[in-house]
Amino acid sequence: MSGAIDHSNLQIFKILVAAAWIDGSIQAEEREHLQQVASSQNLTDEPDVQTLLTVTEPIPSKQCYQWL
Repeated sequence: MSGAIDHSNLQIFKILVAAAWIDGSIQAEEREHLQQVASSQNLTDEPDVQTLLTVTEPIPSKQCYQWL
């Protein structure tokens, strides 16, 4: 099952990203923790995750609430 993405883990990761961005900014510590979570869940090769880990503009609150 190598290479298979657990979509529930991906959704939980998106919720974590939303929580980090909900105040309009993301702290270095939050970004570091998100990278660790993505790595531990084998999500780092997922294009959506790569984008979420590198985005520097706030994720719109509407998108964050949609993920929640």
